Amino acid sequence: MKTILISIIMILALSLQAKTYRDAEEISRTIPIVSIPKIEQKSSMFLKSGQSMNSMFVTSYPITLSYNNYFHKNFAWVFEASYSFASDTDLKQSIENMIKNSQQKASIPEHHYSMAHVMTGVIFKPIYGKITFFSEKIIHFDTYITMGVGTSINKIYKTETTDETTSKVEESTSITGALFFALGQNYFLTNSFALNFEIFNNITLGDIKGEFINQHYSIRFGMQYLF
Repeated sequence: MKTILISIIMILALSLQAKTYRDAEEISRTIPIVSIPKIEQKSSMFLKSGQSMNSMFVTSYPITLSYNNYFHKNFAWVFEASYSFASDTDLKQSIENMIKNSQQKASIPEHHYSMAHVMTGVIFKPIYGKITFFSEKIIHFDTYITMGVGTSINKIYKTETTDETTSKVEESTSITGALFFALGQNYFLTNSFALNFEIFNNITLGDIKGEFINQHYSIRFGMQYLF
């Protein structure tokens, strides 16, 4: 009797174990596993554009070209050069018109923007993931942090009042050291092409407007080609 009872228990245990194994195998087939993708490419090129609105009087539009070289699956060297086009804001144009049309002495405060920069640094990718659309298309993405050092060329505007009703704007450039930080994501549409989004901060280290530290935030969108 004991032998029969032990045999039944063993059969039930083996059946339960086999069912658990089949369920686990089925789950592994239906649920995508998030893992660090194998980076066969060692280099990539970025082309980015965006907008910076750090001044009430000037809006700048940076065009950026960068090169990344991966020396580890989570790390890469980055070399970047950027140039910004700028335009006056509506507020600045309105104040200038008021100065021209009024008989009161007035001027626009000193302001500036980062006209260009070159930077080298390190990219760290701590987060990888997948996005699915309608359970069919799977897009890989990664989140990265950039830290770098370099040089910033800054365009400075000074308004000088020459008499009671006339003002003159003087433009100058200032070259300063800079620290660079960015937080962004890449969305890989293919193994060699990705779309990019990032928040970028250029911290200039030099005397501008009587301040040694000035921050220039921008939002940038771009595309990446890996090779």
